[in-house]
Amino acid sequence: MTFIVRKLSKDDGEMVYPIRQEAYRQNKGASSLIDKIDKDRMKVQLALVNRGSNMVIGYSLLWEQVTSPLIHRLEIQLHPDYKIVELLNMLYQSTTQGLSEIDSKAIQTRLLESQTYELEYFIKQGFLEDHRMEKVYLDLQDKSLNIHEHAQPNISITTLAKEKRVDGHYNEKLKELNERTWFDFPREALLPPMPPNDNWLHYENNIEEAFFIAKDGNQFIGYSHLCTFSDTSKKLLQGNTAVLGEFRGKGVATALKIEGIQYAQANGYEGIFTSHRNTNIPMNTVNEKLGWKRYVSEVRLQKLL
Repeated sequence: MTFIVRKLSKDDGEMVYPIRQEAYRQNKGASSLIDKIDKDRMKVQLALVNRGSNMVIGYSLLWEQVTSPLIHRLEIQLHPDYKIVELLNMLYQSTTQGLSEIDSKAIQTRLLESQTYELEYFIKQGFLEDHRMEKVYLDLQDKSLNIHEHAQPNISITTLAKEKRVDGHYNEKLKELNERTWFDFPREALLPPMPPNDNWLHYENNIEEAFFIAKDGNQFIGYSHLCTFSDTSKKLLQGNTAVLGEFRGKGVATALKIEGIQYAQANGYEGIFTSHRNTNIPMNTVNEKLGWKRYVSEVRLQKLL
């Protein structure tokens, strides 16, 4: 049996998507680079093909994750019947050749803890584990769920939808809040600190009525937002949650997330996916307290070039 690596084509979709679906079946709430395949920042897209049958048994994608410094994210997936190191190596070598010539600073990749042979391979290629994303799920249909036992702090909570109507300076306030909390989020140790960006404010799947903002008087002191997966999904994704340092430890993050849970319950959603780094102990504590339960751990690795 002979295998070749060639460019991924649109006609490969029927064979590629089942591979993606199988790989992400355990990793619900995570996004595959396949969903961005037609975007400008997709720099390499390759298929591993059985030459005799023309069957696609694996794919590899290289995405421009960050532009300054230039950092790429790599996604390689093989059909479950073809998980062989030699085939993984064919895709890896074909995808990453020439990266140093374009001054790429690092490659990142993401694997489940159960993908032991892939983890072993990437570590041998010089990748180092930076952290693990603990994927957790809140089952809103769980009868034992009790969010009302937690004390509420003496703050007001509003929504992005409301602030857009009543406060002409809402955008500047949110940007200031983002800048003041940006560097408190855990970062990849091997990479330089990235300047603040407010992409989270413009996510197309944000729900403005479920984008909660904590206020102390007129000051924005924290935020937490929910996102949709699709128009038909009965599950939501919990986005970022951040609180100004001087207001932490007072239950603000918990109160913001409770607002999100109540919104989801009132609107008939079945559950909420979210994740936190294994190094982010405070957020882990909040999530566990409110009933989120871990279902998988995703290992984040990166290699400096």
